[in-house]
Amino acid sequence: MASDPGMIVLLQPRSARAYGQDFLGDHLFAVDGFDTLFKENGVYPIDAVEADDIVVGQNSDDAEESRALNRLGRTNNTAVFVHCQWDYYDERQKANIAQAMETAAMGITPARFSADMLRRMFPKVSRWKTLDGCIDTRLFHPSTRAEREAWRREQEVPDGSKLVLFTGRLEAAKGITILEQLCAAPDRAFTVMVQYPASENVREKKVLFQSYQDVCQRLSRHPDVVFFEDLDQGGTARPVRFADLVISPSLSEVQPLVLLEALASGVPYIGTDSTPGYRELKDRFSGSAVLASAIELVALPPELRQGANLRSKDIGPDGASEVARRLARAIARTAPPDDAARAALSEAFLAHGFTVPFRLRKFREALEELRPEPALL
Repeated sequence: MASDPGMIVLLQPRSARAYGQDFLGDHLFAVDGFDTLFKENGVYPIDAVEADDIVVGQNSDDAEESRALNRLGRTNNTAVFVHCQWDYYDERQKANIAQAMETAAMGITPARFSADMLRRMFPKVSRWKTLDGCIDTRLFHPSTRAEREAWRREQEVPDGSKLVLFTGRLEAAKGITILEQLCAAPDRAFTVMVQYPASENVREKKVLFQSYQDVCQRLSRHPDVVFFEDLDQGGTARPVRFADLVISPSLSEVQPLVLLEALASGVPYIGTDSTPGYRELKDRFSGSAVLASAIELVALPPELRQGANLRSKDIGPDGASEVARRLARAIARTAPPDDAARAALSEAFLAHGFTVPFRLRKFREALEELRPEPALL
């Protein structure tokens, strides 16, 4: 990589957009002062980084990224962005992050509670920043009634049915057992759409993708469950724009990107109290009745909130049934928003600065603190 001196360089392990952090790399391709470093044959060409570049790792749970950051051996100009709750990572991933933190000058997370916890764990890191997620408003914006009707016909959603969207990876930490119980409810009076990653990058992980297919097979046994294979995160219409409601039965989140996508699209959101990040956002939105009423939380069993091994830990059938009942009650009392309500919610949300230009500016400002002060002559 021919990197100009003084660039901000993001380590980018994937060319395909598989996770929320991959979108940041996409947006930075055309931004002056930023560059992206991809792996070559599974290895970062980290020696190509210039001495005065600022290097940002976004996936330091990956062994190669952790190694590359550590290899730089400079504590004045590397930053590590931690996107997930600490207990989501397995022991190997935690060790990789800890190694990356050994030479990091800055840690970044999307929520204050996560920064506070990680600051205590990694006292060598001199600076911690919180940086909100952002939404590409070209993809996430309110739909009109005519657009919704046309899209639902295309997706074979029953006429007049409330459309409830789940979107994300089909794994235990995302509350799949709860979702299954919700879909199995005999008195359910709404359609559930399951949107899941199905890009080529995901399909290449055959065991993982087969597990997604297995979940879909089980869910397909229930009526009024439809599926959306997400083949391209950027090139197709986003289902959230046409939903009446977004749900997240997740057991582990920091600042959920699906929540930001829903609000930007003018769609209300029901989640589990799986993260203090929700409370942080609700506190920020407390001055807006429109925003405050658009987010509802249902309780998880206490043993699962902030619990260990969330990536593999599943919730038992009794606990899942109770959370599913709570979700169903919340869904029943949430009215589908009309065009005016969607526009008002989206406008109120975006006024808080969750747009791409605002986030990129805040990202640059945070990282520029790693620049050395100019020497006095």
